Amino acid sequence: MCDLPVLLEVDDLNVDFELRGVSVQAVQSVSLKVSAGETVGIVGESGSGKSVTSLAIMGLIKEPGILRSGSVRIFGEDMLKLSSRQRRKYLGRDISMIFQEPTESLNPVFTIARQIDEVLKSHSSMSRRQRKDRVLELMKIVGMPEPEKTLRSWPHQLSGGMNQRVMIAMAIACNPLLLIADEPTTALDVTVQEQILHLLRRLQQENNMGMIFITHDLSVVSTIADKIIVMYAGQVVEVCDTDDLFLQALHPYTEALLKSLPENYSAINRRMENIKGTPPAVGERLPGCSFQPRCNYARELCSQQKPVLNAIDKYSSRRVRCFYPLDNDSRNT
Repeated sequence: MCDLPVLLEVDDLNVDFELRGVSVQAVQSVSLKVSAGETVGIVGESGSGKSVTSLAIMGLIKEPGILRSGSVRIFGEDMLKLSSRQRRKYLGRDISMIFQEPTESLNPVFTIARQIDEVLKSHSSMSRRQRKDRVLELMKIVGMPEPEKTLRSWPHQLSGGMNQRVMIAMAIACNPLLLIADEPTTALDVTVQEQILHLLRRLQQENNMGMIFITHDLSVVSTIADKIIVMYAGQVVEVCDTDDLFLQALHPYTEALLKSLPENYSAINRRMENIKGTPPAVGERLPGCSFQPRCNYARELCSQQKPVLNAIDKYSSRRVRCFYPLDNDSRNT
C-alpha cells in the first residue's frame, strides 16, 4: 500500500462538544491515512469516537460540536480551510459516506429513484436521460432484486438490507475515490451482512477505491480491512496491520475485545470473557490512562500519567498507547 497514492490524511484531529457551558472532548488527537485501494478499519465500543471522527472528516460536525484543531487533507487539499461551498465539490463526488441507519438517512416522502437521482443531479453534469439510466445501473450494481420495482418504492416498503443497498448505491453513484462506511452491516442478519461485505469488497477492487470501515465488530473488520485502528474514549490506542492484530494484540483493550469474540471460545467450550466496568462517561478525564480502571494489567504508573501513542520500534508502523505493551511479565501477573 505504501506505493499507492494517499487519498486521505488526517492529522491531530480534535473535536469537542459544548454541553451546558462545559467543553467535552469527544475526539482527541486522531491521525490516520488511507491510500488508494486500501481499507482502514476503525473499531471500538459505542462512544469511543468512531462516528464523530468520520463526521469530522466529512465536515458534518454541527453545533454543539466544535472541530477544535487538526487537518483533514483529501487529495492534498485541507478541507478544514475551505468554505462549505468549496468542500461540496469534493463531498458526494470524490469522497462519500454510508451512514449507520439507512431508515434515518433516507427521506420517507420521496421514492428511491428520486433520492438517488438527487445525488447525480447535484454532483454530475448528466442529462435527465443519462441520470435515469445510471440510477437503474446502480440498482443492478448493488444487486437489488427487481430494480425497476424498487426504484418506484418508498423506504418503508423495503427491508433493512435493501435500504442499505440503496444507501450504498447513493454513496457510489459518482464513483468516489474514497468511501467511509459507518457501521454498514449493523442490525442486518448474517446472510445479508455477508452480501453487503462482499459487495463493498467487489466495488473497491473494481474502482481501486480507498475505504474507511467503521464497526464495533472485530469479526467483521477482520474480513475486509488491511489495517485496523482501535479507539477508546476518543483516542487511538492501537494501530497495526490486520493480520498482526489478530496474531497478537498489544494494547490490553484490544486484547479484551478479542477475548470477547464468541468464535474464540466456541471451539474449545469455554465461556467468553466480558470487559469489566464501563468506558468513561462523556467528559470524564482520568489523570492517567483512560483504560486503567478496566485493565487487568494496570500498575501505579498507569493511574498517574497518560500514555502516548508510540511506535513499537523504528522499523515498524505499529503503534500502541500503553506503558507496557511488550512486557510479558506484566501480562502474566
